[in-house]
Amino acid sequence: MARGCLAPPGARQPPASLPGHPRGRGGAAAAPRHRRAPPRLASGHQHRLVGPHRPGALGGPTVDPELQDEEGHLPGALRVARPCSAQNGHSHEARHPAPEAGGHRRLEALHAGQLPIRREPVRRGEIHRRSGAHAVVKAINRVLLRRVVRLADPDAVIRGFGALGFPNCGGAIDGTHIPIRAPEHQASRYVNRKGYFSVILQAVCDHRGQFTDINVGWSGKAHDARVYRNSSVCQRLQDGTFFPDRHIRVGDVDMPVCLVGDAAYPLQPWLMKPYMGHLNPSRQAFNARLTRARIVVEGAFGRLKARFRCLLTRLDLAEHNIPPVVAACCVLHNLCERKGEAFLPAWMAEADRMAGHYGQPRTAAIREAQRGAVRIREALRESFLVEEED
Repeated sequence: MARGCLAPPGARQPPASLPGHPRGRGGAAAAPRHRRAPPRLASGHQHRLVGPHRPGALGGPTVDPELQDEEGHLPGALRVARPCSAQNGHSHEARHPAPEAGGHRRLEALHAGQLPIRREPVRRGEIHRRSGAHAVVKAINRVLLRRVVRLADPDAVIRGFGALGFPNCGGAIDGTHIPIRAPEHQASRYVNRKGYFSVILQAVCDHRGQFTDINVGWSGKAHDARVYRNSSVCQRLQDGTFFPDRHIRVGDVDMPVCLVGDAAYPLQPWLMKPYMGHLNPSRQAFNARLTRARIVVEGAFGRLKARFRCLLTRLDLAEHNIPPVVAACCVLHNLCERKGEAFLPAWMAEADRMAGHYGQPRTAAIREAQRGAVRIREALRESFLVEEED
C-alpha cells in the first residue's frame, strides 16, 4: 500500500509504534493522528443564535421584530448591568458596560456544537462560566435587558394608572425577598425579619404588571428605603430624568409624574405613599386609591415567582450568580406578559403553597417626608374627596 493512502474498509492496520522506536513491527511508520471534525446539525445548516431573521430558513431562529433594529439584527451593543458592589450586596441594574469582543461568535459556536464542553469540577451553587446555563443567562441580559425592562411609553402608563384612579402616576414600586442558601461570608446580614436568608428584588412596574426598572442583590436585612435611596431610580427621579417633564395642577399645587409605594418608602414629590396613624374618611379614600394602583406590582411579583418557581424556595446559587439569574427571569416575565402567554390559575395556587415556607417579611414604616410632597398628597386627598362627593 502506498504511503499516505487510507486503507480500504476491513484492511488490516499496521500496529502502532512501540515507545522509543520510530517504527512498529514490520518497519511501518506510525499512522498520523487526525482531529475529529466538529459536530454539525443533521440538516447541514448552521443554527445561529443571533443574527438577521430570515423567515422560512431551515434551522433559522424566530426573532421578535420588536427586538430588531432597522436592518433586522438583534442589538449586539445592548448591554446590561454587571453585578457591582453595593455595600453589603450586589445590585443588578441596566447600565452600559463595554462590550465583550467575540461574545456573540462564541455563543453561536456553542449553540452549533463547535466548542468543546469542558467538564471541570464546579463548586456547589456555581454557574460555570463555560456552561450552557451561564451562556443563556448572559445572552438574555446582554441582548434583551435594556430593550425589554424599560419605560417604553410613559403616556400610555400614565393613562393606565389614571384609569385605576391615580392621576399622573408612572409606576408602582415595591420590593420582594428571594430566598437563598446561607452565603459563605457575612451570612448574618442576609437574615431577614422572617429568619431566613434572602436577597431583595426592588422593581418598578407599569399598570400592566411589566417591569420598567429592577434592582436586585441587596441583603435581606436591608430596609426597603435603604435599597431605594441607593438605587439608580432614586437618583434619576431626583434629577428629573426617569419620567418626562409633565406636571399637572392639583388644587393650587403642581404635581410631577410620580411613583406609588407603600409605607416603607419616604414621601417625596415624585413618590407618593399612604397615610399612617389615625385615618379619617378622606385619608382612607386616598389610601384606597393609592393601594389600587400600587397593588399591580405585588401581582407582578406573584406571577414572576409562579412562572419561575426557583425564586420561591431557597435559590441554590452562589451570591454573585443570583443577580443575573433573577434579572433574566424578570426579562422573560416581561416577554410573557407582553405576548399574552397563558398563565394558569393553578400556577398561582401552587406558588402560594410553596411561598408559605418563606413568607414575605413586613418592612417597618417610616415617617420621612418632604414638605412639598406633603402639600401634593394633601391636594390629592382633597381632589379625591371632591370626586367622590360628585
